[in-house]
Amino acid sequence: MLTSLALGFLTVVAIASAWRLFEAWTLRVSGYKAQATVVAKQALTDNTYHPVVRFVDTSGQTHQVPIWIGGLTLNVGDTVDVIYPPVAPSKALLATPQTYILPTLGVIGPVFVAISLLVYQY
Repeated sequence: MLTSLALGFLTVVAIASAWRLFEAWTLRVSGYKAQATVVAKQALTDNTYHPVVRFVDTSGQTHQVPIWIGGLTLNVGDTVDVIYPPVAPSKALLATPQTYILPTLGVIGPVFVAISLLVYQY
């Protein structure tokens, strides 16, 4: 029973991570790149925040969006590269390795744990 619940949970994590990885790679291939400036920090808790960046798209419009990725220390005024879909600049992501590495680990990790659970069970 516990193994089935664990496998179900790992499947959900792997599928969600695979979707995020697909989005990131799609952006890498068909998205536009822009330089952005960190203009604020959006607090989530007392100790965590997401940077908010401002950039100008290819049509000249300015966008201000929160970047939903952790593991980076960005300060107001820092300059970063973002990639964004042409039809939805509000879905911009940082153009850094973390954008691809974290979802990849989210796919690979559950697969190895699931294999381990199955091998251990039998």
